[in-house]
Amino acid sequence: KHQNLAHAGFTLEGEWLRRWQEQGTGVTTAINDGSYLLATAALNRNWHLFSRFDYSREYVPATTGWLKESAISAGLAWKFSEFQSVTLQYKHTRKALAEMAGDLGIAAGANANAMYLRWVVAIGPHGAHPY
Repeated sequence: KHQNLAHAGFTLEGEWLRRWQEQGTGVTTAINDGSYLLATAALNRNWHLFSRFDYSREYVPATTGWLKESAISAGLAWKFSEFQSVTLQYKHTRKALAEMAGDLGIAAGANANAMYLRWVVAIGPHGAHPY
């Protein structure tokens, strides 16, 4: 992570997790993996670029074994105050697993492109200051 006093900077973060669930005596164990890698570049205190890679896999012994899904996203965020931001994001999903396919309205294993526009309005605890 690097950030200077002019509010420009770069962050790189990632996470990997595994779910391992015993289904019961004589029943196959459920295994799921998921990970992401997120890069963010703050151009100044208001404008941010980002890109994210997601990867998921699910072990399904009744089929061919591992089912895999991946997605890549890119976007631009504008924080026009400490309380509001607008984000425009593009996401391409490959070989969607059943749950994501349902959310996207496509068949499992299909590809999808999506655009998101998000407006966040938030206020929380903060010190008093003039507006």
